[in-house]
Amino acid sequence: MAVREFQFIVGPETSTLPSVGTPSADEDLLSLGYANAHYVQGKEAVADIAALKAVTDTGDNARVDRDVIFVDAKEALYYFDSASAATGDDEYIVTPDSGTGRWILLTDTPSNARMFSEESGTPATPVTGTDKLYFKSDGLLYQLDDAGVESQVATASGGAGQTFTDASTSGVTVTTGTTHYHPNLDIQSGDTYTINSGGTLLSVSDFVVSSGGSLVINGTVRVL
Repeated sequence: MAVREFQFIVGPETSTLPSVGTPSADEDLLSLGYANAHYVQGKEAVADIAALKAVTDTGDNARVDRDVIFVDAKEALYYFDSASAATGDDEYIVTPDSGTGRWILLTDTPSNARMFSEESGTPATPVTGTDKLYFKSDGLLYQLDDAGVESQVATASGGAGQTFTDASTSGVTVTTGTTHYHPNLDIQSGDTYTINSGGTLLSVSDFVVSSGGSLVINGTVRVL
C-alpha cells in the first residue's frame, strides 16, 4: 500500500517564549506595559481643552501615563500624570471627563525665558496656593492671586510702587508695598538681596544663592 507523508509547519520552534522583561539587547522584545511605563508617547493633536478632557481612558487610543498631546487653542503641550489628583483649572491642570489622573501643562523654558500671551481681560482665578502672571492687551504685566485679587506688577515707567528688577542682585531691597519681578535670580558671593515686610519677589524660575551671598526674606517670595 502506498504511504503518503504530510509535513505541517506551524511556525518557528523555540525552547522558551521570548522574554518581555527589561530589554538589554538590540533584539529584545518590549511589552506594552513596559513601553507605557518607560516611554513618552505622543498622540494626535486636539483642538482645545474640551477635546483634551474628552480623551478617553479606554479603547485602542486610550490615554496612559506620560502621554503627550498638543492643544491647538493653547499652542501648548500637555502630559498625562495618571497618579495626579490635583485640582483642575482648565489651564495648568486639566481634569479628564472620566477616570483618574490629570493633564499637566508642559512649559518650555529655554534660557529661563517664557513666552506670554496677552489676555483680553482678567483670567480665571488660579487654584489655591498658586498665582498667575500675565500681560494684558495694554502691554502691562499683572499678577492674579488665588483669592482673585489682581494687581499691576509694573507700568511702562515703573511707577505705582511696582518695579522690575534688573540683572543686578547686589544691594537690592524690595521695600514695603512693592513687587519686584526677576526672571533669573542668581545671588552671587558678596551680594545681599533683601525683601522687606510687605514686599514681594516674583521669580520665574527657582533662584540660586551662591556661597557668600545673602537673601534676607521678611516679605513674600513666589516662584511662578
